[in-house]
Amino acid sequence: MSGEFTLAIGQFIKTCDMKAASVIQGVVQTLGQDAVMATPRETGLLRGAWQIGINQIPTASPMRIDPGGLSTLQSINSDSLAIKAGDIVYVVNNTVYANMVEFGGWRPPAFTPGVAHSYKKGDPPRVRTTGEGFSLQAPAGMARIAVSRLQAEFDSRVAVWTAKGGA
Repeated sequence: MSGEFTLAIGQFIKTCDMKAASVIQGVVQTLGQDAVMATPRETGLLRGAWQIGINQIPTASPMRIDPGGLSTLQSINSDSLAIKAGDIVYVVNNTVYANMVEFGGWRPPAFTPGVAHSYKKGDPPRVRTTGEGFSLQAPAGMARIAVSRLQAEFDSRVAVWTAKGGA
């Protein structure tokens, strides 16, 4: 009898861990989708640079050109399936200019005669910004928008899980 009880407790813990991992995987997938789709897609490099790290912060950028974001989302969704209960998950964008797009301060380069440019004097900047240097495509940021929705997404997934009887 004691062995059966221990087995039942062990199975319950395993089921809870699997359910918790499933909730976190779904939350990470939604967070990734929100961040990717809120990201300006001028060339697709910034949008394609979103990635997740499990128990470590990714230090490199995938250098993926993905204007539509679909390849990036597939990668995030696929990578998220490795998340287990208790893992720490990082959703990051390591492009050198992501912070400026998120928090402002970006200025297009000035036209300098005699220096090779991909635009001519008088051309408008390719990346449109507000006066504070925010992208017009994402004036409220990318990550900040995604994070603002995070708690509601988590609460919703936990509510569904508990409505189904938890474990």
